[in-house]
Amino acid sequence: MDIGKVMAKTTEVMVEFGGEELRVRYFPHKFTPRMQARLRLEQQEAGDPVGVLAPFVSTIVGDWDLTKDGRKIVPTEENCQDLPATFLDRVIKAIAEDMSPNREA
Repeated sequence: MDIGKVMAKTTEVMVEFGGEELRVRYFPHKFTPRMQARLRLEQQEAGDPVGVLAPFVSTIVGDWDLTKDGRKIVPTEENCQDLPATFLDRVIKAIAEDMSPNREA
């Protein structure tokens, strides 16, 4: 087994925000114990939620249907810094729910 190939696989989740739906393709296997611990620590220490959310979203999300004025917004950390914190939080929650072992089919 090549762990790099496994970590490169994506899955899709739909995220509802502002009365619209967004398709998000993410890397479920990039959510490693190290990343989980770092995210937890940064959330405890941070005063700026976007400063924590943007790097996480840009690492986990590979692609989405998000656009501005008809132009695609690539999920880079810099681009994520300009998005609403509530949107980034919604994306993270949708991914976490999708990854939950007890989710509904």
